[in-house]
Amino acid sequence: MVDHSDKIVTYYDGGFRSGTGQTVRMAQRNGLDIINLYHSSSPS
Repeated sequence: MVDHSDKIVTYYDGGFRSGTGQTVRMAQRNGLDIINLYHSSSPS
């Protein structure tokens, strides 16, 4: 998925040991734009 994208949309709370975490780290290494809905849904 990461190899065929230019950005990802995720709901990631920062946990290190998860499939989502692994995907986010791969996206970061590949320089993809990451849209994290977890941060946008946090109360202000």
